Amino acid sequence: MEESIRELIESLKQQEKMYRKMRHLARQQLEAARDPAASGVDEDLILKQKAKLVEDLQLVAARSRLIESDLAARLGMLEFTLNGINGKADDELFRLLVEAFQGLSSVLKDIAELDDETIRLTSSRLTVFQRPRQRPTNAAHALQAYRDGTGTKKD
Repeated sequence: MEESIRELIESLKQQEKMYRKMRHLARQQLEAARDPAASGVDEDLILKQKAKLVEDLQLVAARSRLIESDLAARLGMLEFTLNGINGKADDELFRLLVEAFQGLSSVLKDIAELDDETIRLTSSRLTVFQRPRQRPTNAAHALQAYRDGTGTKKD
């Protein structure tokens, strides 16, 4: 069982490393959303890199799920939980497992926040393009608006 926990810890660390790359890409994507001209970032390339990482992550995550299922079965649990193995594994090993899950969770939270901000910025830009056009103003309208605002009488 302890060897399986060590394998799970390594798998979680591998996922965290991959998600750190994803976080880096998410930051670049946010920079591009904030200022596309100044960022110098190829958004298509970022999306391709993120898609490749997701594909690779699926394999590593599937391995973690298999290890978790195996551990749950060995301990007679319906599903794997940290509480379910607490006290049944070496204390130091359990602590390392908790830290691995916390590290992964922290990076995932960062990615979600970056992606949410990117979506918000992109959506706000799209809203600007979807607004109805204002009626064109001619010189007479501009002059009248100026007079109305300053209280000047019409000649």
